[in-house]
Amino acid sequence: MEDLSGERLVRWARKGGLAVLDQGLFSGANFLVNILLARWLPPEEYGAFAVALSVFYLLAGFHTAVLTEPMLADFSAS
Repeated sequence: MEDLSGERLVRWARKGGLAVLDQGLFSGANFLVNILLARWLPPEEYGAFAVALSVFYLLAGFHTAVLTEPMLADFSAS
């Protein structure tokens, strides 16, 4: 294994830091939007939104597990 030079280590740290910042900004915006929706919508409407979002996440996870992951595994094997 090649030893990491200072320049290479800085490049990896910058990419890793930007990836963490990207995920933090995305999660923070999602959290903020959910808080604002919970405050602005009546409880029944926010409950419907929460259930619909949960179903969407369930279907998205199913899609990833059944379709996307097997195709990626097959692609990486060739």
